[in-house]
Amino acid sequence: MPGLSSVTQVALSGEGNGYAVESDGSVWAWGDNSHAQLGNGTTTPSYSPVRLPILTGITQVSSGGLESYAVRSDGPLFSWGSNGSGEQWPAPP
Repeated sequence: MPGLSSVTQVALSGEGNGYAVESDGSVWAWGDNSHAQLGNGTTTPSYSPVRLPILTGITQVSSGGLESYAVRSDGPLFSWGSNGSGEQWPAPP
């Protein structure tokens, strides 16, 4: 993907989204965003990676389809997306 150079982990959803964690702990997202899956505070799709500045120090990212999850290096779990079944707990810092 253009703009990503030191990716340590990638997650793809079945809903047309992709997520990447870079070696500095930043998270990047791209694709459909109709249910806020990109975590950037909008519902506008992006077919180029956008950085999620609220997520730092992330070691892992995963996607369940309309929602996504990230684990920070010191342990907290974050989620974002549709929240149709209470998936978002706790909200990103």
